[in-house]
Amino acid sequence: MSTVDLKYPVTVDGKTYASLTLRRSTVGDLAAADLVTGATKQAAAVLASVCGVPMNVILGLDTIDYSALAEASAAVMGESAAAA
Repeated sequence: MSTVDLKYPVTVDGKTYASLTLRRSTVGDLAAADLVTGATKQAAAVLASVCGVPMNVILGLDTIDYSALAEASAAVMGESAAAA
């Protein structure tokens, strides 16, 4: 597991997220991408699944925080999955 502290916390449905923790991924997490269209939304869906948060949390991230989260995801998803 890896935790990313957000420089710009996100509030969704009245809950503020100041950090996100990524757990090891499963095939089910990757399948979350099948539920949406567009490369960015597919990547966001996978990250939301791995972090256990609503997708709107990922979509609301500042791009600096999104980049840090995507980089951290390599450790829990493997290099090739993170690039996909």
